[in-house]
Amino acid sequence: TLKRLKRFSCGFNHNLGGPMLLDMSAMPSLKAVFLSWNGLTGTVPNTIWDGPSSAFLDISRNQLTGTIPSHKNSSFSTIAIVLLHNELTGTVPSEIFENAELESFVAHGNFLTGTIPENVGNASNLRFLTLAENNLKGSIPESLGNLRNLWWLDLHTNHLTGTIQPGLGENLDLMALHLSNNNLEGTFPTTFADKVSLRELDVSMNDLTGSMNFLCDEGREMVQFLASDCKGNNPQVKCDCCNFCCAEDDKDADCGLEYTSATSTTFIAEYCWTEGSTDVTCGGDPHIPGPF
Repeated sequence: TLKRLKRFSCGFNHNLGGPMLLDMSAMPSLKAVFLSWNGLTGTVPNTIWDGPSSAFLDISRNQLTGTIPSHKNSSFSTIAIVLLHNELTGTVPSEIFENAELESFVAHGNFLTGTIPENVGNASNLRFLTLAENNLKGSIPESLGNLRNLWWLDLHTNHLTGTIQPGLGENLDLMALHLSNNNLEGTFPTTFADKVSLRELDVSMNDLTGSMNFLCDEGREMVQFLASDCKGNNPQVKCDCCNFCCAEDDKDADCGLEYTSATSTTFIAEYCWTEGSTDVTCGGDPHIPGPF
């Protein structure tokens, strides 16, 4: 019976195709749904927010179009959703960040426009936020500094302007910050000086100036991957410990960090119950035809 189903894994069936018709609300025990790499088409259904408690949904790397559905209520059950590498348009709905239980929102590699919602900081349990490779503009919301549980923030390759919010450096748990290929200006905040959790930092190909050498101090635990516009005899940014030094107009593929996504496997470990679970698996066979 579907009422006992905890995990539905049906990814990597490239010929599956068709619209996404899965009704998560009909499966009260469901904890995780994996539908990536299936060639799914059509729009994202409104029911994505109506799954059972603590539901995780991965519908990445399909051909889904249209906008991201908003949710009229401030609470919904789906706490982690991965939409990366589809063909979604429109803006990021501000309503979804009014749910304090939301933990992951991944919409990398779409065609989203508008600004990052100012109320993003209301999602107090948010751990992963990736909106890279879209067409977002405006500034980085100050409220992002309120997200004390945030581990991963990736906003690279957009059209963001303004400065980097100092409050981000006060988050004790932030491990990765990817802001490259935007139009950010000013200096990199010194609030990051004592951040020992930070492992990846890429602020290359922006309009930043000044020094980041406070990240290079002897005795400080080093950032494992660090990139800025520190290339040349008269660099925009001084950073003696950067792994990669770029210039603002540098399009060399070796400059800076390649995007490292918060992959599905990361989410599986956290959200998918495997012990004693009841599964349906049809993933990994490219010969399974559609529709879904």
